Amino acid sequence: PQPSPTAKPQVDPALASQPDYPPEARRIGFEGKVHIRADISAKGCAERMEIARSSGVESLDAAALEWAEGLRFLPAQVD
Repeated sequence: PQPSPTAKPQVDPALASQPDYPPEARRIGFEGKVHIRADISAKGCAERMEIARSSGVESLDAAALEWAEGLRFLPAQVD
């Protein structure tokens, strides 16, 4: 993959999608933000991902993590 134009990895915009919202969370009206921490390889693959900050709703956290695991990244490049 092409390197990120910044010193930080970025989601490859050509391959980005929207996460699937869990149907039960939508039906009940749950909302929240999930923060995910990821280690990105030099090839742009996530080698390790974890929930850094939970939304407080298990189904939202699981859906966000599943979505993020399918992303490709533009790896960081320094010098």
